[in-house]
Amino acid sequence: MSRQNDESYYDCDICGFTFKKKDLIRHKGLLVDKACLDEADIDSKYPWGFYGKQDAGAETVTSITAAGGITRTKSYMLIQGDSAAVNITADPQIAAGTDEDLLTLEGNSDTYTVTLEDGTGLSLREDKAITLKQGTVISFVYSSDDSLWVETSRSNFYTDEVQGRYI
Repeated sequence: MSRQNDESYYDCDICGFTFKKKDLIRHKGLLVDKACLDEADIDSKYPWGFYGKQDAGAETVTSITAAGGITRTKSYMLIQGDSAAVNITADPQIAAGTDEDLLTLEGNSDTYTVTLEDGTGLSLREDKAITLKQGTVISFVYSSDDSLWVETSRSNFYTDEVQGRYI
């Protein structure tokens, strides 16, 4: 994409945010911001973590309870319900962060899913709830002005099949 003053801008292939091209680097065929590689598994075939089924021991899985909600321990978290499917009732659903904190959640189980709903500390696009199951990913940025985690993107990998292809 191109903007004013002939400055070239591109989206980072990991976080999706827009940067000046000169600030991005090439890594394993991707154009990425250096900060995105700090927390990514740079030796992985898929450094951004959106790869559906996890290799055993590839990532620590965080178990979530309905009443406990989610506490951000790092910017990318692999989560699942604690011994059951969970619809988070905690208020807020995700503990408050610091202004402009980023958080990406990936579901780890088709059985122990985690459901997030609009409200109680979350601002989801179109007020649309999401159930995180195996490979489903959602990303947020924290707004301290509104005390909200605001959804920036979501991917429902492996959930909807149309004509033999997952969308």
